[in-house]
Amino acid sequence: MKPELAIYILMLLSVNFLAYRAYRYELQLINGTQMIQFGKSAPLMKRNIYIFFSGTILFLVSALRYNVGTDYINYKMFIAQPVLPDWERGFVALLRLTEIFTDSYEAFIFVNSFLVVAIFCKCYYDYIGFHPMALYLFITMGTYFQSFCLLRQIIAIAILFYGFRYIKNKHYIKLILCIIVAALFHSSTLIVAPAFLLANIKIERKNYIFGTIFGGVIAIIMQPIAMEFINQKYFGAFNNAVDSILPIYSIALGMIVFVFAMIYRDKLIQLNESNNALFNIAFFYLVYTFVFAYVPVMSRCFQFFIPFFTLLIPKIIMCETNPVTRKFFYALFGIVFFIYMCLFVKFTSAGVLPYQTIIFSH
Repeated sequence: MKPELAIYILMLLSVNFLAYRAYRYELQLINGTQMIQFGKSAPLMKRNIYIFFSGTILFLVSALRYNVGTDYINYKMFIAQPVLPDWERGFVALLRLTEIFTDSYEAFIFVNSFLVVAIFCKCYYDYIGFHPMALYLFITMGTYFQSFCLLRQIIAIAILFYGFRYIKNKHYIKLILCIIVAALFHSSTLIVAPAFLLANIKIERKNYIFGTIFGGVIAIIMQPIAMEFINQKYFGAFNNAVDSILPIYSIALGMIVFVFAMIYRDKLIQLNESNNALFNIAFFYLVYTFVFAYVPVMSRCFQFFIPFFTLLIPKIIMCETNPVTRKFFYALFGIVFFIYMCLFVKFTSAGVLPYQTIIFSH
């Protein structure tokens, strides 16, 4: 094990062990087992304890970081200036609220980390019973590590993810309000808002296939044109060799998830009609990646979709009735995204290595 990766791998293992234990007790509560002997309070308390400690680990690793993430120092310098940049009002309000109690930038990171981890943990419990695979993907697919860098956008992503309950229940007024609140932390929310407002529409299977093929052809045609424009406009925005293949990864990720979802689409919808929204979100992710994959500013919008994949993939696996195939899928996705996590934290420009903590920073 590489020393610089050790903290993240140990975090991944411990969080998922605790999430697995919490999920086991959640199943006991759902199935009513052990209720007669112990009563409902015993598994309920144990489940809540495991959820608490798994969330606490995620929170502490994020909150106690020091100079970890590309924007850590940038935000620290901006906040120290007499006049703040033209940031969204929700983020500024959160910053000012923190400053009532302390001017410490590290304290703001503490608050930011708590807010993000709390929202995501709440969502994973509400949406999928704190399924360990969802927590595993939350870490390995990069959303957790992006929270070290995208201090404003990650709050918007978390709020929009929280709004999935309004998509499922078709409470569109509440969804619009949720989008507005998210946009108060990062205006890019408005770019992806149409995808989530349209998530419940019914689309015929042939139109999904046609749209995917057509979008792929457009992407192939436009890629060299877009790359030439970006290299001139942004003076070689993709100088980093790994960052330059991230758009390809984004498209490949969308294709893999969408193909698996297409295979199990009928079972997904039969399991729960609200899964149609997750399926459509995966499709809209493809549309956005085809159009914006090589536009650096716009490509950040892809991050809004990734948390929904962490729900969709476990649901796809649970649709598989063959236990051997189900275990194979768990192993396949587990290995693939573990490798991706290692490559992401080590080679991309996210700046999450080496990990340092404020405990030993002085």
